Amino acid sequence: MKVSTKDKYEDARKLFKWIERFFVTLGVWPLRPSTSRFSVWITYMAIHFFFSQVYLYYVFGDLQAMVMNVTDTGLMIMVSSRLIMLKFSRKLGSAVQLVIDFIDRKSFRHDEEWQLYLHYNRISKSYFKTVVPAALITTVLFWTKPMKNQRVTALNNETKPYTLAYTTNYFIEVNDDVTFYLIWIYNFPMVFFAPWYTSSIGLLVSLVYHISGRLSVLSYRIKNLRVQDFEHEQVMKMVFHELVHTHLEIVELAKNVNKVFGPLLLNELFITTVIIGLTIYSSLVSIDVLDAVEIFSALSYGICVLLLIYSSCAAGEHVVIESSKLYAAYYECSWYDMPVHCQKQLVICMVGASRPIQLSAAGFNTYSRFLFVSVSFSFSTFVFFSRIKYSMNFYRF
Repeated sequence: MKVSTKDKYEDARKLFKWIERFFVTLGVWPLRPSTSRFSVWITYMAIHFFFSQVYLYYVFGDLQAMVMNVTDTGLMIMVSSRLIMLKFSRKLGSAVQLVIDFIDRKSFRHDEEWQLYLHYNRISKSYFKTVVPAALITTVLFWTKPMKNQRVTALNNETKPYTLAYTTNYFIEVNDDVTFYLIWIYNFPMVFFAPWYTSSIGLLVSLVYHISGRLSVLSYRIKNLRVQDFEHEQVMKMVFHELVHTHLEIVELAKNVNKVFGPLLLNELFITTVIIGLTIYSSLVSIDVLDAVEIFSALSYGICVLLLIYSSCAAGEHVVIESSKLYAAYYECSWYDMPVHCQKQLVICMVGASRPIQLSAAGFNTYSRFLFVSVSFSFSTFVFFSRIKYSMNFYRF
């Protein structure tokens, strides 16, 4: 079935409507901000964070409990940082609006250009169709785990465990059904944070893939420059003006994305490194007392965090690749048949395209597959040496 021109562009814009649903819930969608919703959510998170720190004080010294608490706290810090940064960012709204406005028929001359852009739009959609639902299901299962334990013990006529999913101290004893269910319901808003966090990564991924798509379209136009376009001086000026203006617009968008998300990426890279390291170390130290389910849960958590890092690294890798293709496109066009003054203009454009666009963590790390391999290798090395150290201590004992 053939899709109409209007429908295919609307279908591509649907990606940002998916993102909007998550952001509007927390009041941080830049095109429809809500201070009241944001205040409610950030206040709830601040209270929950305070309770978590109190719990950490009481369990200090218990490695397993501390790791669980630090894991929850680390996630809250990453979520709250994103909430605050994206809520008060002035550049994010203009960047999102620019991207949405670009997805229109007037932005593409040929169907080939649309197909090049659509390729990256589909990659962004695939992220939302897999990662975000997985995060929602995982969080719901984690929140309902205490109810499952209650049900199992009731069927076996055992004493009910009043253990909640989140490691916090509520200043009251949870030793009866009423208190347990009230606090369990109080924890329900925590279900929204993990899906929102993954959707915020999805927003970053979508913006970066949009940049890759635009670079791909620009490369296609440069490679298909015709000598006839430069026979008249006025036409030549229009062609080069459009090329330069489009490239500068893409570069400016990339700078805004890095300014908004760069500090967040650096913060999250540090926190996730600490969290995964502690989780792995705790699992290795307690491997003799933990059951298979707990070990599998710890490993699954580490893998999920690595996959989130990989999502950003893969998007950053594509930007670098498309930037390199843009630079190469100037060599692949029919520059040798152009007048000398046009060749000089092309040289200036080449110089401007020689520096690739990158997704950067506040200038400290460039997000690419190399960074992901480095992070994965660091974790593997940490696991190896931690296991050796644990084995040496075990045999010495």
